[in-house]
Amino acid sequence: MKRVRILLLEVLILSITALPLFSSGQTGTTPAAANKKLTVWMPINANVAANFVNQGDTFFSKELSRRLGIDVTYTHPSAGTENEAFNLMVADGNYPDIIEWNFATNYPGGPEKAISDGVIVRLNDIIDKWSPNLKKIFANNPDYARQSRTDTGSYYDYPFIRDGQILLFSFGLYMRMDWLADLGLKDPQTLDDVYNVLVAFRDKKGAVSPYTGESGILIGDNAFCYAFGQNYGFYVHSDGKIHYGVLEPGFRNYLTTMAQWYREGLIDQDIFSNNFAAVTSKLLDGKSGMSNGWLSSGMNARNLAAKPTNPSFSLMMVPNPSITKGQKSEYSFGDFPVPPTACGTISGTTKNQQLAAQFLDYGYSDEGHMLFNFGIEGVSYNMVNGYPTYTTAAIGNPNGWTPSQGVAAYARASFGGSFLQDERYMPQLLNTKEAQESLNRIINMDALKHNLPPLTPTPAESQEQARIMNEINTYVNEMVTKYILGTENLGTFDTFTAQVRRMGIDRVLEIQNAALDRYNKR
Repeated sequence: MKRVRILLLEVLILSITALPLFSSGQTGTTPAAANKKLTVWMPINANVAANFVNQGDTFFSKELSRRLGIDVTYTHPSAGTENEAFNLMVADGNYPDIIEWNFATNYPGGPEKAISDGVIVRLNDIIDKWSPNLKKIFANNPDYARQSRTDTGSYYDYPFIRDGQILLFSFGLYMRMDWLADLGLKDPQTLDDVYNVLVAFRDKKGAVSPYTGESGILIGDNAFCYAFGQNYGFYVHSDGKIHYGVLEPGFRNYLTTMAQWYREGLIDQDIFSNNFAAVTSKLLDGKSGMSNGWLSSGMNARNLAAKPTNPSFSLMMVPNPSITKGQKSEYSFGDFPVPPTACGTISGTTKNQQLAAQFLDYGYSDEGHMLFNFGIEGVSYNMVNGYPTYTTAAIGNPNGWTPSQGVAAYARASFGGSFLQDERYMPQLLNTKEAQESLNRIINMDALKHNLPPLTPTPAESQEQARIMNEINTYVNEMVTKYILGTENLGTFDTFTAQVRRMGIDRVLEIQNAALDRYNKR
């Protein structure tokens, strides 16, 4: 039956009258001639892979190819082998026309090195000649342009741009609000309040793992670390310089607190080995009542999974706690509009530069904007009083898909790519009252003053930094885990930080701050 419904939808889509490549009055590229071909290498997103073998099988990709008259072949590495497959492709030197990859953080030496290595091309002239839609966006939004280029002025990918404030905040601390109500407790404001809530969850709700999370949550930025007035890793201090959180005074207090909570059974004893499925199970089974995670794929998805059998189940985000009552936590998760992520690049060996440029530029056109964000009018969305409104085909769960999976079948708003993300998609994707209310609870514009903008160290700096940080990250993660588990006494903390300095963290901070200075001068 599921396959029948998919086939019926495909027939409906293919029956829609062909649309012009660009709408009237819109800046556009010369339409691609029919029967043109492109090849694309990209990791397949989990929201797509849940229901499709290949990105090209989605309704979105079929419609994109139909509109542009381009036959696109997508190649995907196997899940879990993305880095290895990418490295093998680079070593082989046999590239497709388009590579969708995060060259800012996942290429040794960064994007400038990838350009000099011939893996991808510098896009400045290409955008100027063949990508009028992205060119216009850059001209109208200097900050988007600044965040999209390297320090030397090179554009290297067709960026994913989050065009709206609510799109910049999607991760935070959430908890069982129905339990809070049952216990007569209010939203926690301080770290002491969080502690009291966890104790109540343990003692009065029978939660054996009051706070749970995936394996990396306590060895990275999280709400509890923010409470001590800092990030976990690199961040912009109030002095305008980049600091490394592990070396800051509040970090020892963070570890002390986490070790105490772990010792008292308030933190899941499997916190360093949990995966997504394990966290979901513990939250839905009532073994846990609090976690840190993504607003859509974490909190909202778990509400949707629980409510059919437990209508009162209610997870909701809360603002990050502070140490002092009445004081707002200045630190939080938050992305810049142009985050370093996997986006379309043009390979250094393609013979189809112009066609690839036109293909990638389409996502920034008026018509492409609607397809990439909402899909196909009349199928996955309708205009209702001037507002693009998803249909039940996209978010109504007709095939047993989550909202994120449904949107991913028709569009790319739920997992990124080369386009301008529309904030009107978000409230519809978050189709529970808890998720929609949570949107306003986790917006914290102050956080962007402290989070790192998209920096681009020079190729030499990037390679040196990667070499140093590979060793430091391994050591820090090992020691932090031991401190929280209680297998290492915090009396050795000064020895620990001294070792981090001996391993070269001060040199990395020099590199980071030099890159920040160059970014500020772009």
